[in-house]
Parts: sequence; C-alpha cells; structure tokens
Amino acid sequence: MSAPVTHPVVTCDFHVPGHHWSAGYHTGRDYAAAVGTPVRATRAGTVVAVGSDRSYGTSVTVDSGGVHHLYAHLSSAQVRRGQAVAAGQRLGLSGATGNAFGPHLHYEERVSPFAYMNHRRPEFDVATSLLSPARPGQPGQPGQPAAGTTAVWWQRLTYGTRDSDSVRALQRRLNALGAHLPVTGAYLDLTRDAVRAFQQRQGWKGADADGLLYVPSRRSSGQVSVRRLFPTPPYDVHWERP
Repeated sequence: MSAPVTHPVVTCDFHVPGHHWSAGYHTGRDYAAAVGTPVRATRAGTVVAVGSDRSYGTSVTVDSGGVHHLYAHLSSAQVRRGQAVAAGQRLGLSGATGNAFGPHLHYEERVSPFAYMNHRRPEFDVATSLLSPARPGQPGQPGQPAAGTTAVWWQRLTYGTRDSDSVRALQRRLNALGAHLPVTGAYLDLTRDAVRAFQQRQGWKGADADGLLYVPSRRSSGQVSVRRLFPTPPYDVHWERP
C-alpha cells in the first residue's frame, strides 16, 4: 500500500453527505493537493482506464485484482491503458478538472462490477490515521494541521465503536508496536485486549490496565496512554470534535 500523495491530508472523507454528488454523498476521499502534485498508485496493478468526463475530470483507474482504484480531477495523466504499475508509481499530476471546487485529488475504490455505485470505503490509501477537519459539502478545501504532524481525531473512540477511522488509526499504531490486529475500525474485544497489553507493558496495573482510552476530562491516564501510543511529533492528537 502507498499513500496517493506525499504528506497526505484528507480534506473530505468517504460518505460525507452533499447534494452536488450524484450518490448524495462523497464516494471516495479527497486529499489536499496543489495543481501539479504527483499522484501515485496506492497498490500495484494494471491501468484499465485513462479518460476525462464532467464529473471526475481527467482520471486514471488501476485494477489491483478485484478492486478498481480511481484517481480523479487530474491536470494530466502520465500512464496509458494496459500499463502495469507498481505501488507508489506516479500516475499523473493533480489538478481541478471536472466537478471540483478547487485543486485536490479524489481517490475512490470500487468492487465488481465496478460501476459508479459499487464504491466502498477506501482501504488501500493508508489514510485513516491522516484525517484533518473537513466540513460537509466543501470537498477539496484543506484543513490546517500543524506543520509536520498528522491529526488523529478521537471524537468517536469508545469501546463498542464499530466503524471509526480513529479506531483504525489506533489499530494500525498497535500493529506497528507488535500487535496483530485486523484493521476493522471496531473497538471490540481484540482491540481492547491489545490496548490492555500495551498498558501493561507501560507498567500499568489493576484497574488502570483496562484496555480503554479516555478523554482527559474523565481520566488523565487516558491522555498519557494516547501520548505514548501517538507521540508528537509525528501525531497531533485532538480530543474535541473537528
């Protein structure tokens, strides 16, 4: 896997509602990208389409074997149909073509039969720990993360959460520290056990090693736990809603 742009910052996440999208919501992820920013393949595969239309503008689609990866609003494409590409290989340059309010990259993943409504929440763009504040209905408008940091928003991080990008960020960080969790976005027993093991390695005992994280106003040790899991830099942890 590979991020589609260098220093990725998500400006509009998947499934944000908006009347200007035919589906009624955002069907991929938008990344802040000035015109001319190199756009790179998130996964190796074969280019199955290079084209242009009113919605996606200039776009490139790569088939990685069961998943189509769409890169849209490009200023130019630098690959051709049928070409094999490696993860991280440059596909083109970002722009503001098609239905775009400003320069950015729209990244989308589709499954069979690969039509417009066969999109899914992106899984291969290593973006889920890179979210910045985004306002519904304003795609392509970059947030303002601190220079050199990655924003991790914890507004939905509670035990029992079943579909949270913040939990995916937590799971990926735990895996980087030696856990072997499926990255599901579900803060259920497996994730809680991995958090508990992390706390115990930090010397926590008894009720403190409960496998949970807390907002600072409720429990100060939760803030310490997150600081150790997500040191700053490179992570800038925000507790409030964006």
